Amino acid sequence: MEILSKLGIDWKLLLAQIVNFAILLFLLKKFLYKPLLTMLNTRRETIEKSLEQAKSIEDEMKTLEQRKAEVLAQARSEADSIMEKTLKLAETKRQEAIVKTKQDVAAVISEAKEKIEQERREALDHAKQELSFLVMQASHKVIEDISDKKITEIMAQKALKQVVSSK
Repeated sequence: MEILSKLGIDWKLLLAQIVNFAILLFLLKKFLYKPLLTMLNTRRETIEKSLEQAKSIEDEMKTLEQRKAEVLAQARSEADSIMEKTLKLAETKRQEAIVKTKQDVAAVISEAKEKIEQERREALDHAKQELSFLVMQASHKVIEDISDKKITEIMAQKALKQVVSSK
């Protein structure tokens, strides 16, 4: 112990310092270190749980993204199918409208041709009647010049037959 005193160390004081350090270490371990470790363990467990939940959520998100992609693909497919059906239906309706329009035009043309033909016949009949009348008048004038009634009658009948037979 003399060595300690020569070095200027008081062994009683050193022993008291060691005891004080041991008490301080015990108190720190009991009241600070253990609660701090408990809190850190709790915190670590919470973080691990959060990481597991994050991984679970990430997996769920991947699944949802795949499902979303499938649903979108299906919706696109259905939309394309509907669009194709609509286009086919529209083309069918257009073709039907064209056919109906052609039929209507043909009917109008046919009616117009019939009307024109009827008017032509009527005009021709009218012209024949006018011509017959004019021939009769001309014949009548010529026959008046000829005094014989019989010749007049024969000529009128011939003229009338020719006009009627030309119809």
